[in-house]
Amino acid sequence: MITIFLAGGAGATCRWLLGSFLSRFKRGLDLFVINLSGAFLLGLLVAWQAARGGTPLVWTVGAPFLGGYTTFSAALVQSADLVNTGRHGNAAAHAVGMCLAATAAAGLGFWLAG
Repeated sequence: MITIFLAGGAGATCRWLLGSFLSRFKRGLDLFVINLSGAFLLGLLVAWQAARGGTPLVWTVGAPFLGGYTTFSAALVQSADLVNTGRHGNAAAHAVGMCLAATAAAGLGFWLAG
């Protein structure tokens, strides 16, 4: 349980550090990079562990760390902000694009590790 707690906290800290750095360049870039890299790393970790016949690392370190690291809820808030400002098409493209890109990143990670 302590490992899960520490991994989640470490992931959230990494998200904050990377997000603080990336947000200097363009709004939204931080969430995009964080969510795609987290999805990619989780795909890589899941495939790597599956090839070795188990998943303890995924559930004790990978999922908590990457769960704390990624922030899909904040990405959806960005989509809601777009809706609230009348940019419905942009909101839909943002939400769907984030999900599709993250799925592709996870698939790439899974493929590369497999």
